[in-house]
Amino acid sequence: SGKAGELILLDFLTTRCLPCKQFAPAVTRLQSEYGTRGLEVIGLTCDEADEPQRRAVAGQYQRAERLNYLLYVEPGRRPGAVMRRFN
Repeated sequence: SGKAGELILLDFLTTRCLPCKQFAPAVTRLQSEYGTRGLEVIGLTCDEADEPQRRAVAGQYQRAERLNYLLYVEPGRRPGAVMRRFN
């Protein structure tokens, strides 16, 4: 059994991206299956909107897609800075 966060899968997404929505069930399954062994999935939304709107849309997306992992909203006026840091 691994420690939580021993392996992190960082998923950059937008809530309107069809491939992202198609990928969500697989990532949710990974978190369910391997979370107790140390996998920690973290989603980061990078939607083009102001930060309060990004937060609202991310919450709706998390509920609609039944995500079982953390979903963060990229901070700041414009999204993309965190994503660019990770190339």
